[in-house]
Amino acid sequence: MPSAYTLPVHLVIIYGAPVVGKLTVARELARLAGMKVLHSHLTIDVALAVFEFRSEPYVRLLDKLRLSVLEAAATEGIDVILTMAYLLTARCSRI
Repeated sequence: MPSAYTLPVHLVIIYGAPVVGKLTVARELARLAGMKVLHSHLTIDVALAVFEFRSEPYVRLLDKLRLSVLEAAATEGIDVILTMAYLLTARCSRI
């Protein structure tokens, strides 16, 4: 079965502490490089509409949402910058 990913794509992940300017950097890089930005809060807001913050279903949904968007972008040959934050004290190591 041939792969759905035939176009070369780039994924940049900007990972760091909350409120340090990841989105600002991502937007400028996207402007300079002609990439799209998938800001973590876009998926967080969807998950929070249904599930408790950092619950297991919340984390599973975040993973599925992000992977679905990245897979769709890769299929279309779209380069993406993904922002993600870590928490210093949390049951889950990422949001």
